[in-house]
Amino acid sequence: MGKVVYGIIGFGGIAENRIAKEGFGLDVLRFRGHESAELVGATDIDQSRRSVAEELGLTWYSSVNDLLEDERIDAVFIATNNASHADIARRSILKGKHCIIEKPVAHTLKAAQELRDLAKRHGLVLPMEAQWEYSCRAGTTTPWSGGPKIEDLEGLANILDRTAKAISSWVGEPAPFEDGHVIHAPVGAFSANNFGLHD
Repeated sequence: MGKVVYGIIGFGGIAENRIAKEGFGLDVLRFRGHESAELVGATDIDQSRRSVAEELGLTWYSSVNDLLEDERIDAVFIATNNASHADIARRSILKGKHCIIEKPVAHTLKAAQELRDLAKRHGLVLPMEAQWEYSCRAGTTTPWSGGPKIEDLEGLANILDRTAKAISSWVGEPAPFEDGHVIHAPVGAFSANNFGLHD
């Protein structure tokens, strides 16, 4: 089987940096692509994001419908505002696209179940947040993937530390240790979890 070809719907800063550049490896200074997935296009209601997408070598689609009509695309990553997730996922599934959806999948349990059932009827994959969480935690049941205390994340995760807290508007108490990265850390900068996955 060849690479799964993706499009991103909702191309804000997180989708650009964490999904496109890091997840799909489009930051060529740090990564060499992805061995089983290829990101080929993006769309966003903010048309000013087009230049950023094109700088990464992505095809820009002027609308969600235009992206969904592209037969090259097997799957979509939905990173829009929360209220639109379920509707865009439904439309994507009806166009034969597998979906990865930022949380929440939908605003009601009924809507999430309807999406799950629709994807199943169409033979498509619709991973849920619980599956991502399980993978990130490598099956552990402790509050943190490394153990019961936040200190157990040292060397395992990019977290809000004192340095990041001092230069950002993020809320919450910083961890009692420095993770060595100001904001984002390159994928693979920390030890893999028990499933072999990196933060």
